[in-house]
Amino acid sequence: MSKKTFSVFGGTNREHLISALVPVISIILALVIGAIIIACLGKNPIKGYALLFSGSVGSKSRIAQTLMSACPLIFTSLCAAFAYKCGVFNLGGEGQFVMGATCAIMTVLGFHLEGIVAIVVALLVGILVGGIWGLLPGIMKITRGLNEMITSIMLNYVAVLFMSWVYTGPFRGGDNPET
Repeated sequence: MSKKTFSVFGGTNREHLISALVPVISIILALVIGAIIIACLGKNPIKGYALLFSGSVGSKSRIAQTLMSACPLIFTSLCAAFAYKCGVFNLGGEGQFVMGATCAIMTVLGFHLEGIVAIVVALLVGILVGGIWGLLPGIMKITRGLNEMITSIMLNYVAVLFMSWVYTGPFRGGDNPET
């Protein structure tokens, strides 16, 4: 009979150790597999990883660029993780983020807001619109019995197409088909 020690947060110390080691082992395994693939391509994995890390965290501006690029992924993964913890599969995080961001930018540019007011308004509009976009699959499930996973994935495409229309239409920058 083994003796289990319980921590303050419930569970055993061994469970906490395992839950802490899983991400570390996953990262190490990914790096090893990546190194094998790089080596199979005839390149130096150490040089490749050195370029990867210097390109992403080699200076203050590169760190800022990395965080700016990672922010949408971080927020959409938090969205999916929170929904999953609540027992719901939310596959519409991308569409919710895109709609929130697009409407936030449209509001700030449309009302010519600047400074801290623009930041606060953009955050509030983004949260509100993203939340409403996430509510749509729930409403369709309740009123029509539609599968929320399928409708949320389909709404991702609608959001991306709407964003493309906004950026190439009303907010188009001159002769360029972009903002």
